[in-house]
Amino acid sequence: MLRLNQDILEKILLQLSIYDLIALSQVNKGFHNTIREIPSIQYRLYRKLYKCGEDEETFDPLHQPTKNILDLVQKERNLLNLIPRITRFSIKKQNVIHSIQDDYLITIPSVELIVEMKSASVCDRYQLCTIYKIGENHAKPKTLYVPFIVDYNTLLVDIKRDLMIIIEVSGLIRLIRFSQFYQTQFLDQCEQRQFDLPLDYGEHPEYKLKVAQDKIMIDLRESFWVANLDDDHHEFYRFPQNGNWESNHGSIITDQGLLIGLDIPEIPFVQNSRVKIASLAVFSFSGTLNVPYLPELLLEIPYTFSVLSKMIRKLRNIPKNVKIIISSKQQPKIHTNGNPSFIRISLQYHLWPSGPVEELNIVIPINQLSAIKIENKSKQWIKGRTWRRSSHPFDGIERIPFQKWKHRSHIWIEDITPKEPSMIKSEIQIGCKVFQIDNIALKHRGKLYLEITDFNHREVGNRKNEYGVLKDVKLDCVPDDGQRPNKPRSIPRHHSLLKKPSNDYLSGRFKSSGEFSLGLPKELDKVIVDEKGQKLIIQQTGDEKLWIIDFGV
Repeated sequence: MLRLNQDILEKILLQLSIYDLIALSQVNKGFHNTIREIPSIQYRLYRKLYKCGEDEETFDPLHQPTKNILDLVQKERNLLNLIPRITRFSIKKQNVIHSIQDDYLITIPSVELIVEMKSASVCDRYQLCTIYKIGENHAKPKTLYVPFIVDYNTLLVDIKRDLMIIIEVSGLIRLIRFSQFYQTQFLDQCEQRQFDLPLDYGEHPEYKLKVAQDKIMIDLRESFWVANLDDDHHEFYRFPQNGNWESNHGSIITDQGLLIGLDIPEIPFVQNSRVKIASLAVFSFSGTLNVPYLPELLLEIPYTFSVLSKMIRKLRNIPKNVKIIISSKQQPKIHTNGNPSFIRISLQYHLWPSGPVEELNIVIPINQLSAIKIENKSKQWIKGRTWRRSSHPFDGIERIPFQKWKHRSHIWIEDITPKEPSMIKSEIQIGCKVFQIDNIALKHRGKLYLEITDFNHREVGNRKNEYGVLKDVKLDCVPDDGQRPNKPRSIPRHHSLLKKPSNDYLSGRFKSSGEFSLGLPKELDKVIVDEKGQKLIIQQTGDEKLWIIDFGV
């Protein structure tokens, strides 16, 4: 009976949030001891502390609890020290990587293969994608087929939602259950829902597709279309309702249903080279389906020369006799490559005379937006001018000054002067991490120069634990010979590590970089990262084998 009560108590405690667990442990000694000793709760607490991904992982009670928790810490340490396990993985000919989710690697036909399929005189089935299980060495890949030509740029696979979205070149959207399609491999044997795109496909050959919460969102940059996935009528709503958002210079759609766009308006009758305004507009599409009219937040981005020069001089300790040159054509840039949990804005400048090219970076964690809204309860006033001009849509809305929210953002300056004349970097943002690869080093020397920046770093302690499943275990100790992994890890050359400690508002961050010798001088074709930020998949041009850079355990 005591054991039964303990099991029931464990199930109840697991339903509580991390904050509720901590509060409960502080008000009652019995709960305090129980929370300390239950392995599944300890796993959740350590996972929150040493966060290795955005989504909760399932605790497996059949495995040793200590190992489960040490694995979490080891993943963080692997990223910090840049010690991945590098392996090779073969895929079908004339295929390119599309995405990776969990252990499913998805590839789509190459441009050459798509041309062959389109030019075929008789073809009743077209290859949609091929799915591999990377965790299973002997598992055969499965190729899925459809009876029509697909716009491969808009293919969306969401395994957690058990959803695949396919858009025909004619503009018809098809929603299919991934698990059913994966088993049958043929679309005509699957249940599917269909509805039409709310736009002329020929006029918009390039657009982005995103599933946020229970909604499908189509990003056309100057306008957006939103529909509820559970709506039987499949009705799309346009945003903005009238006109376009012409001053939108890039946007992010988050999994929480937030649309975040960089607004750089054109002021009528004024030269934009003199008066510079930039804002970050945050709209919410969460909850019941409605098209917002006003942004939840309108944050001022430093763009005027007086504000920028003061900030740069303070951050870099630049004397007054050195000039800061910001080109009149240079505008702030919002980085939108990937599915990040932060907003990164950058602006380039150089120092005169013969100074380096530098970049000012502002990173706002998305989870800080609600705190910024609470701290700045400014009244939004409209004056009848909002959305009147598509080139200056937020004319009547008061912006939150940069000085009032900058403490909730990461701000730094880095030298981006190319060390080689033709250095080009590929960048992808996933979760709280940024991955950068030097294309030129990979193409000419077969060297993988990798740089990882993490904006949610937890420092591993250097002391033994006094309770729970990790009692008397040092988290950062070197493993004994019998505990070392069977497969060796790669050690980078020229490893560099920069850390920034946490403060009252923000988590710490680090930048880890190094070089690995792959020995295959070929151009980078594509790179993808899994949602947890632990696996990089690199494909080089003309190579049927992929590089898997795995920081997991």
